[in-house]
Amino acid sequence: MGRPSTLRPPHPHALLPSSLTHTNQIAIERAVQQHKGDPSAALEAATVSVGALFAKRVAGRVSTEVDPRLADDEAGLVAKGKAIAAAYATLGVKPDKFLLRIPATWAGIAAAGALEKAGLRTHMTNVASLVQASAAAQAGVAVVQPSVAALSDWYRAFPNAIRNPKGPREDAGGSPGATPGVDLVARIWCYMRRFHPGTAVMASGVRTREEALALSGVDYLVTGPKVLAALAAKPTTAGYNDGLSGAGGAGESGPALNAPRAAAMAFDEADTAPVTKQLFEEGLGAAGRDLLVAGVERLQADVDRVLPAMQNLVVGGV
Repeated sequence: MGRPSTLRPPHPHALLPSSLTHTNQIAIERAVQQHKGDPSAALEAATVSVGALFAKRVAGRVSTEVDPRLADDEAGLVAKGKAIAAAYATLGVKPDKFLLRIPATWAGIAAAGALEKAGLRTHMTNVASLVQASAAAQAGVAVVQPSVAALSDWYRAFPNAIRNPKGPREDAGGSPGATPGVDLVARIWCYMRRFHPGTAVMASGVRTREEALALSGVDYLVTGPKVLAALAAKPTTAGYNDGLSGAGGAGESGPALNAPRAAAMAFDEADTAPVTKQLFEEGLGAAGRDLLVAGVERLQADVDRVLPAMQNLVVGGV
């Protein structure tokens, strides 16, 4: 029922051959030359140009950020997503080779639904609650991405917060020994397998081998070199290491996320009801609301940091 997890390091550029890095630079320079006087357009063109290079080298899809400054502008996100798709088309990249990456705001999810209907697959980020994931799945998105680290850090900063208001007070709704981030990803994965199997779950911010094993069976895992090395170093009783199972730990007898666990996970009528804007706002909770706002602000700050450099290039030349 589930799909095998894919482990991905967080910084793919660190693994690129120097020839491809140089090719990226050339692609960026060309994009800048084509959009003199418009730093935003130059940045978008450069992003698509580099994305096209990756799309020709990887077996899967390339995820491309839609301008996060439009996170609360549904029409703006739809227009920008279609413009990115058109730019990819001019470079010979078909829609089945890329995802449009959009923050999981209410407007972002609505925009993703419209883009999906137009045949463009989407990737929702900054997911920190089940209601965001369920709304995105109802909209037909391809991938939802909750962050294990972000949610766990929030609950560490607010230790008295209840993880799940519907869970028992004595354990705050979490599984014994699991972090809040692991608990949420597991719950989202089980939800998708039960009700929306067409939407994949990408768990990012996986910091430890134990977290990776606890989420084995999830569709995609994003983690770093230290966790990958720890997974590779642990022998298995089978005499080999498959990356997601290890002797004496979770995953030894199979993926931690599996069909029986999905079937056993409790969901109520509210969890599966159509998500309205009111239900979305109510379901975010304090953690989801804080992390969504902070995540979007970070994405917007990234753009704000890059644009001055792009301004210098489009004005001064490269």
